[in-house]
Amino acid sequence: MEPNLKLCINDGKDLEDTTMYRQILGSFIYLTLSRPDIVFVVGVASRFMKIPRKPHLEAVRRIIRYVKGILDWGLFYEKGVECKVSGYCDADYAGDHC
Repeated sequence: MEPNLKLCINDGKDLEDTTMYRQILGSFIYLTLSRPDIVFVVGVASRFMKIPRKPHLEAVRRIIRYVKGILDWGLFYEKGVECKVSGYCDADYAGDHC
């Protein structure tokens, strides 16, 4: 989605068939389990699931283009190679340090 895009419930024309919009978003909701980078935009687009309009479908198409561009991104672990994983967490949640 474009950074400054504002989607409103009354923008644009109604879609003749809303089935495709709902199916695509359902697939994206499933995809968010392994792609946390699209959680926010899928959440925004799903707000219009009841009455999607043309601008909402265009936003979903942009998400499709983004996902197509990152299909080969990921973490790959090779069998037989020693793998050391390190993780860090900000347990203070950027709290007050006084």
